[in-house]
Amino acid sequence: MEALRGGQTTPIWIVNLKTLDLVKVPRDNSNDADPVWVGNQVYFLSDRNGPVSLFRYDLASKQVSQMRPTPATTQVVPGRPGGLVYEQFGSIHLVDTATNADQVLSIRIHGELPNLAPHLASILPNEIQNPGSRPPAPVPSFEAHGEIFTVPAEKGDTRNLTNTPGIAERNPSWSPDGKTSLTF
Repeated sequence: MEALRGGQTTPIWIVNLKTLDLVKVPRDNSNDADPVWVGNQVYFLSDRNGPVSLFRYDLASKQVSQMRPTPATTQVVPGRPGGLVYEQFGSIHLVDTATNADQVLSIRIHGELPNLAPHLASILPNEIQNPGSRPPAPVPSFEAHGEIFTVPAEKGDTRNLTNTPGIAERNPSWSPDGKTSLTF
């Protein structure tokens, strides 16, 4: 897929707010976006060498150089003093602008979401659906809340056979020999 070229391409302009002088970041009909100022450098995304990648414009030398040869980066933002953050293929990267070191960040979100934490829950009779027991099945099975459970007839614990949050299993049934439970 080719990048958009022509009158709709986007340049980056640097404005001196005291003198109102304009400097256009050098380009040759490329799409440049998301500029971020770090020290005497302006970092931005551009498709000037093909797929969108991270570039740097040095104000002193007035030169543009490609920082990351990897494609599909989006949204450059300041990360910390001397650092930038960008997204690539769903992962978040931190670039140290002094060393050009790049690392993938591990992001974990901790919130007070008690309903998403593993917990014991009571299942009301009207929430039980699609019983799947049939002889010679060792124990009855049923579906509730998108999970498949077995309930022993006399002794033992109720067991969640599927335990797959985010996936709704339905219609449990046992194999003819009663050794395997199938879900759809």
